[in-house]
Amino acid sequence: MADDVLDVGEDPGQGAGREVQGEVNVGISLAQAMQNSNVFPPMAVQMTSIGEESGSLDEMMEEISGMYQNEVEYELKTLAQQIEPLLIVLLGAMVLVLLVIHGPEGFVHPMLTALMSRAVPEDAQGELQGGISAVTNVAMLFGTVFFAFVFGHFWAEDRVWRSTDVAYWIAAGFLALTTVLFLMLKRSEKA
Repeated sequence: MADDVLDVGEDPGQGAGREVQGEVNVGISLAQAMQNSNVFPPMAVQMTSIGEESGSLDEMMEEISGMYQNEVEYELKTLAQQIEPLLIVLLGAMVLVLLVIHGPEGFVHPMLTALMSRAVPEDAQGELQGGISAVTNVAMLFGTVFFAFVFGHFWAEDRVWRSTDVAYWIAAGFLALTTVLFLMLKRSEKA
């Protein structure tokens, strides 16, 4: 049991744990050995001393563990609250960058339609425009559902890695893939 109590992790606690263990092995009380190490907080030393004197060292160690666990959780929560404004600014900047990147789509879409119109005979222009509209509508319908699912999946409470921008990166990947396919098609037409 003493080995479990003294397992305090990496430096400086690891060295202090060995020191304390050595002192306990020669007959010094655990609380006194912890105090001699100058690593353990006074509250932990006092609680250990009370646990030794009352014969409830196990329970006192659990109490100390719970106290420090609560302290760590509080510090993490406070840190998250301090970082939140920075994250909001960064997300705003990302949205602005995406807006600048995707804004030109209003100009690019008509140009691509014009390029496709030149490649299709005049008697098939209606079919081309209908096909473009159908693909756009299907993409809007399924894209909205797909990206809402992706956003919800990566923003769920139980996720280890939570991120709101995964959907944007997937969209960027689809955009890059579409651009590569378009360029390959244009090359094959020239050949």
